[in-house]
Amino acid sequence: MGQTREPTGTTAGAAAGGTARVLVIDDDEHVLGLLTEVLTGEGYDVVGAMDGAAAVAAIRTQRPDLILLDLMMPVLDGWSFLELYRQLPGPHVPVIVLTAAAREARVVAEGRADSVVPKPFSVDRVLALVNQYTGRTASHGV
Repeated sequence: MGQTREPTGTTAGAAAGGTARVLVIDDDEHVLGLLTEVLTGEGYDVVGAMDGAAAVAAIRTQRPDLILLDLMMPVLDGWSFLELYRQLPGPHVPVIVLTAAAREARVVAEGRADSVVPKPFSVDRVLALVNQYTGRTASHGV
């Protein structure tokens, strides 16, 4: 069912009373589209990237409050993205890994990510984690 670390607080957008921004990084356009549609419908500001390199560029201008990350991608995979992201000046936001590789739950144990959700995933489970890490208490309906 995945591993999760407890959130340490709300994110910048949520804490300021604004709309939380979620960066979704996945090379599967269907997954990216689904998550964008669901999160936008729930009132989140969503930024999409199809690989880690595009995500690093987006972070510099978009300042996300939360990251949803696929590990297996071309150009710059999720592992390399995490390594690069942790080297950027902070603060660093929570990272939820979405992966088909069940053995990759170690990213939480190693402190690289805050939660892991196995693919195929439940949209409700992902939304619950997004709400949890952005400080929202309830979903507005999926």
